[in-house]
Amino acid sequence: MPRRPLALVSLAALALLAGACGGGGDAGGNRYEDDGAPFTFRYPGDLSEVALSAKEIRGREPVWRTAIGVDAENAVTVATYKLAQPSEPYDQATFLRTLDRTVRALARPQKLSPGERKDAKLGALAGWSYELKDQDVVVQRLTFAFRGQQQLFVRCAWEDDPELQKQVTAACDQVASSVALR
Repeated sequence: MPRRPLALVSLAALALLAGACGGGGDAGGNRYEDDGAPFTFRYPGDLSEVALSAKEIRGREPVWRTAIGVDAENAVTVATYKLAQPSEPYDQATFLRTLDRTVRALARPQKLSPGERKDAKLGALAGWSYELKDQDVVVQRLTFAFRGQQQLFVRCAWEDDPELQKQVTAACDQVASSVALR
């Protein structure tokens, strides 16, 4: 099997550490729907758009990204990245092993340990989710979905505080279930 899946997934996934802002609102919570964004989603009305301070990795820019949350440390980031090749032709077992390695590589600089990959959904897209732990405490969740040459991801991060975790994970679940690619 060519090494291309590792390069594709690694480059796309390494960019997960970055975030920015954008959005809009409506009654009963907020709806992110920016004219230039390739996706929409709903999020709780008690959260707002936040700017994340993380830097881009290896100069890789997302197609679009935004973050909502309490602050930069307690936020849900949604982004899309363009892949060099469509993801569907690759052997799924190899692709998933590569994704697992990529998540471990993302967790390592943060001194986090990734949990097992779980099947997940981002809106209507099938995907995979990982919990990242600081010792035994879950402090982040990464969820990936791929369609053609697009990677969609939702990253949820919170401090080691039960109330913040509850607030961010509820927002994370709402965003993940409502996100839709345009």
